[in-house]
Amino acid sequence: MIEVVEVQSHHLEAMHRWEMDETLQVKTGIEVPRTYEQFLDSYHSYSRGEKPHLWINVIELDGEPIGKIELYKTYIGIVLGFHRGEGYGAQALAKFIEKIKSQKELNHLSAEVYEDNLDSINFFEKNSFRKTGNVKVERFRGRERKLIILERTL
Repeated sequence: MIEVVEVQSHHLEAMHRWEMDETLQVKTGIEVPRTYEQFLDSYHSYSRGEKPHLWINVIELDGEPIGKIELYKTYIGIVLGFHRGEGYGAQALAKFIEKIKSQKELNHLSAEVYEDNLDSINFFEKNSFRKTGNVKVERFRGRERKLIILERTL
């Protein structure tokens, strides 16, 4: 069963492993992965409340961490470690959106996805997000990449 839970210390090693995965780095735009110590410093800053606009949850399958889902202001992101295409992301997204609705005063969510990350674009579109027509351009590892903006009304 899929659960969406607050980050706990036993999740941190798995979360760092996902950050170190080259495929996930390209999909999520991690220019230079952090060392475990840098990762822990960032997490501890978050857990102390120093990142008030960020809300991170872990996606668990039968108690084991398989991904994370986060909200920054109105922007939502989801990373599944190695269980993509199995329906867990949609279940986690639905549960996280219910948490957002009950705890935040938002009327829409946005997602930024690289235009070459078709799996993620399709995922968000299947989950009621629509392309806005807006595009951002970023530099990633020395080249330009376009970010497609998708939105969903709550």
